[in-house]
Amino acid sequence: MYSNENLNIFNMNRIKNSPWYKDMIQKGQIYKWLPSSYLEPEDEFNNPLPNNHRSDNGDILSVVTIIMDPHDYKKQLGVIRCDFQKSSIIDILKKANIINKSVTYILNSQGDMVASSDDKLASDYKLDKEQIMALYAGKDNLSQVEIDKESYWIEARQLESTDWYMVTLI
Repeated sequence: MYSNENLNIFNMNRIKNSPWYKDMIQKGQIYKWLPSSYLEPEDEFNNPLPNNHRSDNGDILSVVTIIMDPHDYKKQLGVIRCDFQKSSIIDILKKANIINKSVTYILNSQGDMVASSDDKLASDYKLDKEQIMALYAGKDNLSQVEIDKESYWIEARQLESTDWYMVTLI
């Protein structure tokens, strides 16, 4: 938890300049789902590491939420970050693949890969964020796309209350 009073774990100043926090504030979001690449790596004393010493822990995903003052909803009291194992999401994505050589993956609204059922296939068949947004904007559940001169069926859906999109390619 980050707090202005330093009563809990971290001071709010630690996150004020992080891109994910600035994005939350700019968009007026109360909570945000984050891939591990968005998090601030820390040393054993919970100090942020300089950029040249970072090695992102790709094993976790996080959700952060802003805690507002119940007496003044314009005032932030702090931010809570909850980390969970990325493998939990990967297991769900693997179960979504009912056809051999299909792939299911999650991209955020910036086009960053969050998780996939198969990293190699996801890399080979990754669509850019504009393609995903175009598919999502369409009302058809299933669309046909051509990748490397081969035809595939694809479905893209936004995961409720997130900026994440689940894409399945068959």
